[in-house]
Amino acid sequence: MERRQAARTRRSQTDSLDLLIRGTLYAMLFFEVFLFAQVPLGGSAGHVVAGLLLGAVHAAACAVVLRAALGTMLTGQELDRRLLIGFGAASLLVLAVSVALAGGPDARGTISLAVMIVASFGLFALAPVMVSRTLTLLSLAVTGITLAVVLSGDGLGGESALPVVLFAVLWPLFLVVVAGRMTCWMLSLVWQLDAARTAQAQLAVAEERLRFSRDLHDVVGRTLSVVAVKSELAAELARRGLDGAAEQMLEVRQIAQESLREVRTLAVGYRTADLDAELAGARSLLRSAGIDARTTLDAELPGPAEREVLAWVVREGTTNVVRHSDARWCTLVIVQDDDGTSVRLVITNDGIASGAATPVSGTGLTGLRERLSAVGGRLDTRVEGETFVVTATVPAAPAPAPAASTEHEPTDGAPHRD
Repeated sequence: MERRQAARTRRSQTDSLDLLIRGTLYAMLFFEVFLFAQVPLGGSAGHVVAGLLLGAVHAAACAVVLRAALGTMLTGQELDRRLLIGFGAASLLVLAVSVALAGGPDARGTISLAVMIVASFGLFALAPVMVSRTLTLLSLAVTGITLAVVLSGDGLGGESALPVVLFAVLWPLFLVVVAGRMTCWMLSLVWQLDAARTAQAQLAVAEERLRFSRDLHDVVGRTLSVVAVKSELAAELARRGLDGAAEQMLEVRQIAQESLREVRTLAVGYRTADLDAELAGARSLLRSAGIDARTTLDAELPGPAEREVLAWVVREGTTNVVRHSDARWCTLVIVQDDDGTSVRLVITNDGIASGAATPVSGTGLTGLRERLSAVGGRLDTRVEGETFVVTATVPAAPAPAPAASTEHEPTDGAPHRD
């Protein structure tokens, strides 16, 4: 039960849309049962029940074929020919029973109506795997055959023929082309957009990894090459008993220490981070992942150390949104508290299900808390309905100290700078 509930809470928006569209397609099949109940197969109530049963049988067969056809459309699997043969046999059986039950002066109209219903819903079930032009032509053919059969009889004429003609013309086109093919195309488009979004998110993460790999190669590769050359030189000097080997090894140690500092800088975040650049990169990263990104700057930026820490929060927060959520939108807002003593960066996204608990902090959030603590700030995470909110608070920039005396102020009235 807990696993099922967790699966429901983490159901993606694409899965929800898929379920909605499929449900709409299957719901259309209920109209066949209703329409068959209106076919005048006879005058008694038993014939009405027979119409309901015939409609239910063919609607069930259409549902099975529709499910297989949707799978073929989305996955490319071949549609089983035995299923098509069985579907054709079921359709012919329903038509044969309808013909056997038809009677009275309007038997020809009854048979033509049954043929139109079976044919139109049959094309509807096969709509996912058929070309739109072919479906349109077949729908027009069903309309033409129905009209030819109905109007050739003696039972219809004048005003009584108009509703039948309109129904025969509009229903196959609406059911097959509009409700069938266009809805299937929408379902296919939803999954194509989901695949594109996933690919863009993976590409964005891959670009970040590539940048880190490039920085690591530039910093460590050159340093290791210098270390290898100097170590070989020191070993050669030592073998020959010449002076200078110790100096070379001291240089190797200095280079190694500098390289270690650079590697530590890379390990904690690709060297230094700039807040403006990270905000621009966050918008680009989120939008490339199909997430509506909006940033708002409504505060005086704090000092350099605080700005760099906020830049790391922006980078880690947006990366978590792309990798660990199913967000549709994300906002990044920088505001100043009412008392003016602190600046808050608030990152909000709708990628968490309603009722879910606050996610467990990973190494990324732990690292951010350590960075913020070093500058006197703090990090808070909370869940508000279906949104996840990350708030980073840092001290505001101190107000500039007033001039000690007016004697040092320039005569032109411009502020003095040391």
